[in-house]
Amino acid sequence: MLKRIAMQPRAALLVAVVLLLVQAVPLFSARWVEDESWYAVPAMSLLREGRLRNTTFYSERNAHQYDMKPPALPLTLAASFKALGVGVAQARLPSLLATVGIVVATFALGAELGGAAVGALAALLVSSDTFLLLAARCVRPEGLQTFLGTLGAWLCLASRRRGSAGLSALSGVAVGLGICYHPNGLAFAAGVGLLLLLELRLRFFRSPRFWAMVGGVMVCLGPPLLLVASDADLRAAWHAQYFGLASGPLLQRFVQEVARYGAFLGITPFSSGLPIPVPLRLHIAIIVVVSFVVLYRSHRAFAQTLLAMLVPILLWWLYSVNKSPRYLVGAAPIFAVAVAGAAVVCLDARRWRPWVTLGCVAMLATQVLGNLALVYAYRKADYEKVGRTLRAVIPPGSSVYGAITFWLALNDRDYVSYTRTALSYVLEKKPCQYWILNDRVMMEGDGSGDTWRTLRAQANTYARSHGELIAEVTNDFYGNLHIYRIRQ
Repeated sequence: MLKRIAMQPRAALLVAVVLLLVQAVPLFSARWVEDESWYAVPAMSLLREGRLRNTTFYSERNAHQYDMKPPALPLTLAASFKALGVGVAQARLPSLLATVGIVVATFALGAELGGAAVGALAALLVSSDTFLLLAARCVRPEGLQTFLGTLGAWLCLASRRRGSAGLSALSGVAVGLGICYHPNGLAFAAGVGLLLLLELRLRFFRSPRFWAMVGGVMVCLGPPLLLVASDADLRAAWHAQYFGLASGPLLQRFVQEVARYGAFLGITPFSSGLPIPVPLRLHIAIIVVVSFVVLYRSHRAFAQTLLAMLVPILLWWLYSVNKSPRYLVGAAPIFAVAVAGAAVVCLDARRWRPWVTLGCVAMLATQVLGNLALVYAYRKADYEKVGRTLRAVIPPGSSVYGAITFWLALNDRDYVSYTRTALSYVLEKKPCQYWILNDRVMMEGDGSGDTWRTLRAQANTYARSHGELIAEVTNDFYGNLHIYRIRQ
């Protein structure tokens, strides 16, 4: 099998793209979750008001409701909504296209480092990655950021081969755009910069390629930074968004980081779905580690290039507060190229052929099967059906209080989310005609315990005494929603 892949790399790339789509597209509109609305709300605000605001949140620290996350994702979503209309599929389309781009960029990176056979096998392996699948089916920045970071790394290496300042500038633009999608893009930019510094060493400040890369980054970062600096309200909102996020002892962050790698192995509920910890992805971790060892011993420059890209990402994750396992997609192209490179090295040396083939097949097949099982489980989270019911119950022009999850279904109503809005604000300053209570998040929390216990008790007590229950909407994933009409 691996020999055929080596002989027909472009066909293998096409198969990899099709394989990704086969996993990602079924039930594409199912399981809309809270994070997705967080990014989609400012996009809709931009279309309607010309400002990036989260109109569902009310906070005294950010009275204008400015959304100070990097602007590229809401801008991308706004373009998708403008061109295609508002909906789950339209919101997720940029993420899906970005993951297709990751497969292609991984092919290019592998081919640049080890030849077309490495690129083709790496593309197949990354197309089955579970965290890549999650990125393809969710409105979050990881897919777009990883695509741009991988593209930036390939452009940097191509500029080295050709001695091209133009390609180096494009590499800077790619990683600069990645930062505009999420601050984690700084780690990708650091990795690409490290590639250039390892090549140029102390001569970097005399190289046109270095300054071209810096210029490319600043072209992307300059406008949003200048905009924030020019407005006092924006500066205050930026301070409220970011100040103090990275505080806390390093040891504590290190302990918390273990959960991310637990998710990679499959020993957390997020990744396995089993009642007991089972390291379903342990074989993948072993294959990746062994591949780096093989590469370092047989093709050290290859291994050092991948490590230069990987180490800044791992260090940044340790520093960052958010320990979401979804960020693991950022390392997926690097892992795939490492495994593909080690496999080709072993095959060329006629060593361990049966074991190499078994390892690659196991890595590919087990992830694909797991991904298809995961997508099948999403059938229970029929967001569009729940949304249609909510729209039938809650008339146009109404004001609504509920989880941010249901904002997209009711985006043309005046929607207020309890996720970041105190109940007291709704009772005293922003009365809402309809309340959606007892959804999954309100009943089970956000993953860190019974987060909304107090709100749940207070909101239900008030709704029963000051309103009437007009409908119940039941779904296996979203919960047993109680819809109240509140007397004004």
